[in-house]
Formats: sequence, C-alpha cells, structure tokens
Amino acid sequence: MRQLIDIANSENPPCSNCDKRDRSNMYYCNTCGQALCLHCRENTHRAKMFSTHDVVHMSKCAKEAKKCLQHGEHYIMFSPLQNTMLCVNCFRDLPNEIRTQCVDIDTAHAQAAKRLERGQNAIMDLQTSVRDGIIALKGLMDELRRNMDSEKHTINTFCHGMQEAMAKTHATMIMEVQRQYESKERIYRSQLVVLGTVMPVLQLHLVLCTTFTAAANKYQFLELCPSLIERLSAVGNLSQPVRSLQSSQIKTNYRSEFAQSLEPWIGPAAVSQHQSELAATSRMYDSVPPATKKQQTALKNKLLDGDSSFSTHCRSFESQIRDLNQQFNSIKEKVGELHKDISALRKAQTPPLATRYEMLIRECLHLDQSLER
Repeated sequence: MRQLIDIANSENPPCSNCDKRDRSNMYYCNTCGQALCLHCRENTHRAKMFSTHDVVHMSKCAKEAKKCLQHGEHYIMFSPLQNTMLCVNCFRDLPNEIRTQCVDIDTAHAQAAKRLERGQNAIMDLQTSVRDGIIALKGLMDELRRNMDSEKHTINTFCHGMQEAMAKTHATMIMEVQRQYESKERIYRSQLVVLGTVMPVLQLHLVLCTTFTAAANKYQFLELCPSLIERLSAVGNLSQPVRSLQSSQIKTNYRSEFAQSLEPWIGPAAVSQHQSELAATSRMYDSVPPATKKQQTALKNKLLDGDSSFSTHCRSFESQIRDLNQQFNSIKEKVGELHKDISALRKAQTPPLATRYEMLIRECLHLDQSLER
C-alpha cells in the first residue's frame, strides 16, 4: 500500500511549497529535486538564488526512462525470478540459467498487466458476489423485521381472542354460580319459614308440661296425664322436622367449559394445524439449494491460482490437508485389514497382530499430533 501511494505521488506529486496538485501545470526542479506548481514557479522560484536551477515541465520528467542506480544505464530487461529490472550491465552479470528467463521491459510490462488484470477480475467477481450477498442479507433483514411484526400481531390477536373467550366463559360461570346460590337460598328460606311456625307450638307444649308437672297433685296428675300425653303425641307426629335434601355445595364444570371455549385456539386440532404450518415453512426454507460443487470448486481454484501471499498459504494448506487425508486413508485401510484378521483368528493373541496393533497406535498418535498443529 505504501508503494502504491509513492507511485501515485510520483505520477502526480504535490507542490513542495503549497501542496497543490495540478497535473497539466506542474514543473520539476532537477536541482532541488522537488515539484513546483505554476504559481510557485512564477513567484517563489524566480529569485536570483534560483536562477541557475534546471526547471522542466513535469511531462518531460515523467517520460524519461528510469536508470539503474548502480550503473546509471537505462533499464532494458526484467528478471521474473528476482522481480527486478536490469540494465545491460546487470543483465550481463547474471548467470546463464537466470539470464535465459529474463524478458524485455515491454514484454514484462504486458505479462504483469495480464496478471494484474486477472487478479483485478477475480477481485471484481468476488466484489460482485459480496455485493449480491450484502443485498440478499439486507433483504433477509427486512423480511425478518416484517416477519417479526407479523408474528407479534398474530400472537397479540391470538391472545386477545383467548382473553375474550375466557372473559365470556368467566362471566357465564359466575352467573351459573349466582343462579345456584339463589335457587338453594329460596329453598332454605321456605324451610326456615315452616320450621319457624312450628317452634312456638313446641315451646308452648313444653311450658304446659312443666307447669302441669309442678302444679298438679297426684290425683290431678293421674286424671289429666293421659289426655296430655295424647296431645303431645299428636303434636310430635304433626311437627316432625324434616332434614333438607338440598346440599350447600355450589359446583360448576368450569374446567370443561374453559377448555371447550379455548378449543379453537389451543385444542389438538389447532395445535396440529399450527405444527403443520411450521413444518411447511421449514421445508420451504430448507428447499433453498446451497452453493453447487462446481461453484465451490471454481472459487477454490480461483484462490489457489493467485500469486498473493494468501494464495500461497492456501496452496500450502491444501497440500497439508492432502497429506493428512492420505495418512488417514492408509491408517483406515490398515485398521480394516487388522479387524478382518482378528475376526478370522477369533481373538487369538498372536505376536504379529499385537505388533501391528502397536504400530497402528503410534501412527494414530502421530496423525493426531499433526492435526493439532
């Protein structure tokens, strides 16, 4: 990145005085080794002390070919192995095996331009894929937000419907309790009225018996006692209190009523329908095809064919994975053969099998250590 910035500054350098950039009106002072804009050349570089300075237009400076720093000659060749430009003296000093692979500057420039174009096209393809992924993810986020609002609305509507059904059933059950209470209360009050009319008669006859027993002598008692006993028997038979057949309990089938009122929301049919809808939605999203093997292979080859350090790392990692797969397959075959031999010998403890088992253990440990690294 630093080199790219230096190249940009060398092609269109800023003015050394005012930092202004103007490609068409820039000059270069070969004596000072600095760039000058038109305004600074006319004003600040017109002093007597700068009169001997060699000031040329930037276009002339840029068109001059670069020279070798060691020999002062123009670059004419390029070494792909060393990634260096060579003058005629540098080219003459190279060994023959390296010299045969050197190309001229124009050819090297064309080859480098092609490689750069391939890398740029790969980056552009990746940029397109990333842009499509970003657009798709943003669309999914918008859809996720809409689905969240829709699900919230559905849940609120669902709960509101259940609350209305429960409130209606609640009012019905309260009215049923009140009806049972009023019905049994009327029965109890009518029985109280009947028993209330009998109570004074009973008290009167009890007082009569007490007074007769205390005031009558033996002769009067024996004379009047039979008639009094007959009267008491008649009163006792007529006013025998009857126990109420109505219980005081008030019971309603509220659990069944509430369950029946909530049947359209949380009943078995509603739950099974909701589960089928969820399963259909899951199948719809699961049916989205993943990236094909051809696309994955193309992306993998694009990464492995590059010249960057990341591509080099990918190639090294690919070779390591390939070696580990070969080791794993070899151990897998050996384990299969050992298993067949053990099955054939029916667990016979023979020295060759034990030795092969120990060798497989060591190879497995080595493979495990390689995977951990």
